[in-house]
Amino acid sequence: RFIKGNVKGLDVDGRHLLFEDRPPLSFDVLSIGVGSVPSFHGVEETDDTVLAIKPMQTFVLRLESKLSEVHEREAARPLRIAVVGGGAGGVEIAFCLPLRIEKLFGDVPYELTLIHGGSQLMAGALDSTSAKAKEELEVRGVNLMLGERVKRACCGKVELESGKTLEVDVVLWATSAVAPPLLSSMNLPTDDAGFLLTENTLQTTAGAPVFAVGDSGTIVSEE
Repeated sequence: RFIKGNVKGLDVDGRHLLFEDRPPLSFDVLSIGVGSVPSFHGVEETDDTVLAIKPMQTFVLRLESKLSEVHEREAARPLRIAVVGGGAGGVEIAFCLPLRIEKLFGDVPYELTLIHGGSQLMAGALDSTSAKAKEELEVRGVNLMLGERVKRACCGKVELESGKTLEVDVVLWATSAVAPPLLSSMNLPTDDAGFLLTENTLQTTAGAPVFAVGDSGTIVSEE
């Protein structure tokens, strides 16, 4: 049975899922898979210049719509695109985006910039892997701005904390993710980032018949 509605919380003891706009739904087992949302920590202002990569299920369609809108409006000059976030996701997008642009518009000019707050790409990867990714992106003409943090991204501009300003048409937001606000209303244990704490079975550490899948949970036991 499919129910379209807005969930507002969870009655763990009573085994009821609570809605804003309909009666509670009883359950024997509940799976929570609401994913994550992009972090805008420290950013003072954004507008529709910014396109978050989350949720990934709709990213490609949203990306193509945004790029088509900009290309139609600014066909006389190169597309100006920035990717914010130099983790694996941001780096992958920087590698793949040129081919997507070519498929959409043919051989149109574009400017691609990758902005990352860290000193090296893909934190947690081998130093050699990070260095190779940086080298290859530079070979492909991607403008890398490392050690830079975004202060504002609006009105066709990205303003950095260093005072630098970048003219842009689209900002693809690929920073680290945080928990959706809904998870804080579930009355279940969470980690410091707000994600539900689970055993390696994905069941909540509270022992209730509630499971968190995908980005919604953090496994605390690997045994």
